[in-house]
Amino acid sequence: ELNAWQLQFCDNQWRRYINSNATMNIKTSTDWIKANITERTEFTCHQCNGAVYNELVFSRMPLFFQCQVDKVNVKWDQNVHLGGVEYRICGIIYFGGFHFTTRIVTSDGSIYFNDSIKHGNTYELEGNIRNVSEIFLATASDSLECLVVIYIKTEH
Repeated sequence: ELNAWQLQFCDNQWRRYINSNATMNIKTSTDWIKANITERTEFTCHQCNGAVYNELVFSRMPLFFQCQVDKVNVKWDQNVHLGGVEYRICGIIYFGGFHFTTRIVTSDGSIYFNDSIKHGNTYELEGNIRNVSEIFLATASDSLECLVVIYIKTEH
């Protein structure tokens, strides 16, 4: 079953969308995600000769999604609303010096950290997502920076 399709629109429609939509001033992960589900194509609009864009549209929202975020300077929202569905951060992957580490965020907000070199298969409780800073979530140490943020549908 097809879960997503692409909506096409032209350059003039894109400019009107940007000018009328304050989220194009990208400051949060929600803004970044919405901006990145749209991409320019090589096609030209037959009415205005402007570029044609594709926007990813879901018929059924996915259970989870991930964002590759290295070198993206935004505030990573703990919760994101897309297509009428709320998602929460459930995992963060860090990379640096040819080494990956992870943080898992449980449904109650508990944050668990694993560096397999130091901890093996054991995760260490670090606190709760409600009580940590953005800087804390952005890095795992001085040399490990956030690479991927994983969001999962919230349970209601």
